[in-house]
Amino acid sequence: MKIKRSKKRNWHDIDFAKANQKVLDFQYRITLAYEDNDLNRVKQLQENLVQSWSAIYVAVRSVTSSKESKTPGVDGIVRTTKNDKEEAATLLKKLTGRTQFYQASPVRRVEILKANGKMRPLGIPTMIDRAY
Repeated sequence: MKIKRSKKRNWHDIDFAKANQKVLDFQYRITLAYEDNDLNRVKQLQENLVQSWSAIYVAVRSVTSSKESKTPGVDGIVRTTKNDKEEAATLLKKLTGRTQFYQASPVRRVEILKANGKMRPLGIPTMIDRAY
């Protein structure tokens, strides 16, 4: 008798060392295929990498754990709780299946002070766009 696994993923149960290793393995395989000049295989491996849960978890973790993670984009959403991160990973998984239709949200424009006292423009994308 098979035991059914729940599709619900718990953010704190994710083994990020294993996820990082899977991403590195994909990247290594892409490099080997490129060196063999097998561009069809490169494209296939790239699509598999982008759609893998490991890459999605690593991307969401990278975006939500950086210093910039506390700055919202135009949507005003800051993802700090584990439920927010799980939701972001699920949304990103849905988006990666339709890459040809994905369109990034507009960026939030702010002015920041430079060292010489002048201001310079800065565009802040949404967290989903950063992870994507």
